[in-house]
Amino acid sequence: MSRVLPSRRWEHALARCILLLVVLLVGGTGRAGAADAVPAEAPSSAAGDATRGAPPAAEGWHALPHAHVSAGDISVGAFGGYGFGFVRAPAYRGGETDDVEAGVLFPQLGYRLTDRLGGAGWYAGSFEVLLEGTLLWATTPRRGFAGGAGLLVRYDLLSIPYVVPFGELGGGMLDLDFALDDQADGFNFTLHGGVGVRHFLDPSWVVSLAWRWQHISNAGTTLPNDGIDMNQALLGIAYVFDRSS
Repeated sequence: MSRVLPSRRWEHALARCILLLVVLLVGGTGRAGAADAVPAEAPSSAAGDATRGAPPAAEGWHALPHAHVSAGDISVGAFGGYGFGFVRAPAYRGGETDDVEAGVLFPQLGYRLTDRLGGAGWYAGSFEVLLEGTLLWATTPRRGFAGGAGLLVRYDLLSIPYVVPFGELGGGMLDLDFALDDQADGFNFTLHGGVGVRHFLDPSWVVSLAWRWQHISNAGTTLPNDGIDMNQALLGIAYVFDRSS
């Protein structure tokens, strides 16, 4: 039996989304660079003698918007995008789970667990835990819907100027209604992990670009249970209630 090639419309949408994020990143970096380029007034000789040896004005990491992250910060936001199934092993090839494509939305409520960890090391960063909703709208091989919720732990790497790489891992529960021939509908578990990059437009507003792998199965409680594995391309936005401002 010939297999139907999945649609590639998501590629064009993803390209437009990535272009939009690049414009935002370049714009934010350009504004910061222009601010840094403003010359300071030359101090008088007396003032120069008085300040000689004093620490320089805030610069580097401490002058960046993401320097304001601190334990106890609360954020609200969402990631959205498109996911497409893949064959995780040859033994599973051939079922409809391979061809699943779906629009995805992940509303999030976050709580920052730690201040900056790691000092001045390249690995310096901060942990955040998020309560996350899961909404999936299947388009291929047939239309369907799934909804659920879970927890996500994220580590933000804070040692790089202007961008914040991150990694995340989480899991949850899901009510599935995709009507697939090799994955039972109803109660399922989710497991997911991903990486991405964030950019703080200011201490409160954050835009993100991410890739996520998501696995859906019911742990064998109902058959069939081949499991769904999806790559997901995501764009995100969040608002941080910055307590230090």
